[in-house]
Amino acid sequence: MNLNIMRGDNVAHYLQSQLYLLHEENSKIIDIVPASNLKTGLGHNFYFHKNIKKLTPEMLLGYFETNYTLLMEDEIKV
Repeated sequence: MNLNIMRGDNVAHYLQSQLYLLHEENSKIIDIVPASNLKTGLGHNFYFHKNIKKLTPEMLLGYFETNYTLLMEDEIKV
């Protein structure tokens, strides 16, 4: 089993293109919707919205790898 499969260039490139689209949509929302309305509407997800431009493919891959590892550890304990 190749646990390093997610580190391929194709996955990183795909994530980068999807993040670019997400950042573009986020920029449009910021221009249209007042921040006070976003904060009220998004609640605890407002922090994610405010920091969405900091997301990188490396961060997402690390997040998924960590979750996968924790899942595998839980399955081994059972």
